Amino acid sequence: MTDIAKAAMALANVRRGGARLERFDSDCKPDSLADAYSIQDAVVQLFGDLVGGWKVGAMSYRHPSTSAPLLGSRIVPSPAIVPSDEESLLGIEAEIAFKFARGFGPRDKPYELNEVLAAVESVHPVIEILESRFKNILMIDRLSAVADNISNGYLVTGPIVPNWRDLNLQFPSLKITNHGRLFAMGIGNNGGDPYRLLVELVNHAANDRSGLKAGAIVTTGTCTGILFCEPGALIVADFKNMGRVEVDFSMNSSK
Repeated sequence: MTDIAKAAMALANVRRGGARLERFDSDCKPDSLADAYSIQDAVVQLFGDLVGGWKVGAMSYRHPSTSAPLLGSRIVPSPAIVPSDEESLLGIEAEIAFKFARGFGPRDKPYELNEVLAAVESVHPVIEILESRFKNILMIDRLSAVADNISNGYLVTGPIVPNWRDLNLQFPSLKITNHGRLFAMGIGNNGGDPYRLLVELVNHAANDRSGLKAGAIVTTGTCTGILFCEPGALIVADFKNMGRVEVDFSMNSSK
């Protein structure tokens, strides 16, 4: 059986400044998605930080989604400064996020799309900054990555998107620059329709976790794939008709 408490403590130690993990010890490695989610919840409890939102995504439109809570202290507005150092491996993803005006609690009948969208207060372009507690984000197994809050570091939120119901949120037009030079273009949400992912997250959070609270922000998966940049990068994600999100990865001796 997976030692949930030991796994959570190992991840928490890295978050507090300890050395990154090669991998989980054999007794900590999650054997199921339920184990991975239990480790996520245990990490949140160790920090006593309020859940400010959620991330949800899928490997493709055919795959079920996976999700992770976002610590409220790690959700910041654009423009954001996130210090980095020479050892940092900076992963970023440009995404679309939904902020909720009301919460959702458990019930027998699943929440449907019309109910979920009716509760949306606003939509925002965002940049998710990936920060793995493991040494090699690309080599860790899927369940361990999920246990590590799917490698979430920060969520940088952009402006409110006007008329979001009229826009194609699965294939937003966007480009990313680094110090003003073209860095990447949007390729569409690899998980498919973000509304599908949003509904799955609402039902998962409401019925299987601590609920989805009013004011929570939910980011719905990458529209660019994972992009890696160097310390000192100045990243701007320019979403046509939606606004810009900016992150400055200033060089610093600590993160």
